Formats: sequence, structure tokens, C-alpha cells
Amino acid sequence: MTEYFYIDSATSLLEKIARYDAIIKALEDQMLLSSEDAGYEEYSIDDGQVKIKSMFRDPLSISSAILKFEQARGRAIHKLNGANVVMRGPRQLRTGWV
Repeated sequence: MTEYFYIDSATSLLEKIARYDAIIKALEDQMLLSSEDAGYEEYSIDDGQVKIKSMFRDPLSISSAILKFEQARGRAIHKLNGANVVMRGPRQLRTGWV
């Protein structure tokens, strides 16, 4: 199974966000373990139902994948919560002055 099918098969947005988190955590763990001169790096996720195994060429591609999954996770959170706006008066804004 691939990451796409793993995330796409989620039945709710909360489950989808949890799956994004699992993939991001596995990628971050692998990036911490990898060295700069490594040839190929791989990570795997096994949540009891699904096994995913992916291979990357270098730590830079791992960080690129993390960024893409974080952006997709952010979009899913935005769908779940919607856009939030807080209206404040000028006296309530933090200006950095004390």
C-alpha cells in the first residue's frame, strides 16, 4: 500500500489527520537517523492493518516529503475547523512595547 491509499482510505477527517501525523512522524524519525552521505533511506509504517514502506535517495528528499505532508495535513485541519478570524480593538493588539 502507498501513502496515498493509506490516507485516502480514512473514513473521517480526524482519522485522515492522524494518518498524516503517523507518516510525518515516521519520516522525521528516519531523517534523524539518516546521515548526510547515505545512499538510500527507507521508512515503514505498520498500524496493525496497513504496512507502508517507502524509499528515499537522500535526507533532502525526506524533508521535502515531510513539507508536502505537513501542507496536506494543514489543508485537512482547515477543512475540519474552517477559517477562524479574531477581531480585536487597537488596545488589545500586542505591539511589542511594554
